[in-house]
Amino acid sequence: MSTYETNIPGAPGYEQANLLARRAYDNAMARLQQRRSQSMLHYGYTRDAQGNLGVDPNNEYGAYQQMLRGENQQSHRLDRAQRASGWGGGGYLGAQMDELQHQQGGEQAQLGEAFTNELAGISQQEQEAAYGRDQALFQNEQEATQRAIANDQFNPANYDGIDVPYGEEQAPAPPAGQRAGGHGHLRDMPNIHQRNKTRLLRRAASRRGGRRR
Repeated sequence: MSTYETNIPGAPGYEQANLLARRAYDNAMARLQQRRSQSMLHYGYTRDAQGNLGVDPNNEYGAYQQMLRGENQQSHRLDRAQRASGWGGGGYLGAQMDELQHQQGGEQAQLGEAFTNELAGISQQEQEAAYGRDQALFQNEQEATQRAIANDQFNPANYDGIDVPYGEEQAPAPPAGQRAGGHGHLRDMPNIHQRNKTRLLRRAASRRGGRRR
């Protein structure tokens, strides 16, 4: 759940916008979870009860299982050809087997890299979905604050009863490698949420001459 649960006195209407943001996040996470399950099925992997990733022993048609089956057939064909030649498995024929095993090792590495990249991409999108949700909730709260000030629904000089998201730490940091438009890296800007709110409240107080309700 997002940490953005701050209540704006006199401005409860923004909860509808928050509901839409959370619903969009939940839908995105459901799609990504389905994609992760499909990827594991495709590659022939599964997770145990503790969440550990491993080869699925019940999947005969995963990419990993099919690769091993094909490699085993290649090795048997080469072995039969060597035996039929009468030269045994040493010398040049032994080098052929070594070369085949080297090629197979490369294929296994490529499949492992593709699967790892697939899972990493899904995890990245999950982080982006969470960041987008928190940004939407953050924006909703700012807009609700502006409306509350404009309608004299609470005193802009008084913070009593207003919680600060993330305690007194910072606004949501963007996913790794991502930049937030117009603000650079939010993860390098601690307390941006509270500072933005403070500036907003001070501007409103200045326009009203600091008038208290």
